[in-house]
Amino acid sequence: MNKKNKKSIYMWILLVILALYLFFFVFSELFIILNSGLIEGFSLNYTYNLFEFIFMQISLIFMIIFTFKLFYVKKDLLLWVHIFFAQAIILNFISKLLLAIYNIPQYSLSPNIILYTIVYIVIWVTFYLHLKKLKKNKKINID
Repeated sequence: MNKKNKKSIYMWILLVILALYLFFFVFSELFIILNSGLIEGFSLNYTYNLFEFIFMQISLIFMIIFTFKLFYVKKDLLLWVHIFFAQAIILNFISKLLLAIYNIPQYSLSPNIILYTIVYIVIWVTFYLHLKKLKKNKKINID
């Protein structure tokens, strides 16, 4: 990383949040895998659990890639901002849709998906605009 690609406070905040989320994500995933039979209310629909497990792995892969791209301020960071936030919203929506399809009432579609989506879109747009501003002011080199 050269001096030109010095991270802004917004970038550092997002990196810390991503690192904490990755840490807790991995441990919660291990807990669910090891104790899925002991958790009360855990869905007994094995098809849904398989989809959810696959979605968790996809999210984890994208999150790790995006975290490294953000940490090292790679050239394709703007593209990865779109990829990361879009996949998070899409996978969450598909997951909630599957809950409704498999009729798992305690977790099915609720206003939470709308709130989650709005928060993600706000972070997505503001972070993208922030990076564009840094690029325009030549504080980072992400062409």
